[in-house]
Amino acid sequence: MIFIPEQQQTLSIDQVERSDFEHFYACPDNQQTLDILQSRQQGQQIILVGPALSGCSHLLKACCLYQPSLTAMYIPLKVWSKRDTACLQQLHHMDLICVDDVDVLIDLPLWQEAMFELINTCTRHNISMVVSAHTLVAQLDLWPDLKTRLQAMLYTPLRSISSQHLRSALLGLIQSRNLNVHPQLVDYLLNNISRDYGMLKPLLIAFDQYCMRQKCSMTPFEFKRFYPTYLHHD
Repeated sequence: MIFIPEQQQTLSIDQVERSDFEHFYACPDNQQTLDILQSRQQGQQIILVGPALSGCSHLLKACCLYQPSLTAMYIPLKVWSKRDTACLQQLHHMDLICVDDVDVLIDLPLWQEAMFELINTCTRHNISMVVSAHTLVAQLDLWPDLKTRLQAMLYTPLRSISSQHLRSALLGLIQSRNLNVHPQLVDYLLNNISRDYGMLKPLLIAFDQYCMRQKCSMTPFEFKRFYPTYLHHD
């Protein structure tokens, strides 16, 4: 997925996702991480480590969109690792490469070698790099040379949103997307569905899209009608 905004090419990231820094809720525990990503220097290599659904993918995409003058590539390894490793070659013309989910390369030795070479390419050509993982690199069963390269990157943790910040995160999501949500819906979600922001965010976005299709309001009543279909589809 290549981003060349100055040439007005279509972005590969779905704009409905709004995967930019503005639409990422930064609880106090994660503010330093956002500061590091936004103030990244050219050629710097960063590894972002956080649990699943904590927002690593969102932030990697946000990095690609943050500086429109740069040529950036977002590489989701869950998808790309099913391809030939040749797709990681000839990227020396990029300004920024963001590689998501390096964990999936376990048991993929050819891809581990290709990732190692990609890091070397970035180093030689002063290309910035942001890599994400859900586990500390030291605990990953990867090729030692690749682990050494990853461990040399600037380690930046991403923490899940705590319960005390969960309501603020949901209200921030609602405000940033201009959702017309019934006042009781947030309480209903927190008390009856989940207290995991990583689960609630896509759920709330899907409910908004459902309500637009059905031309109905985002109320607890309508949510009860929507939720079984969401679970079945998921």
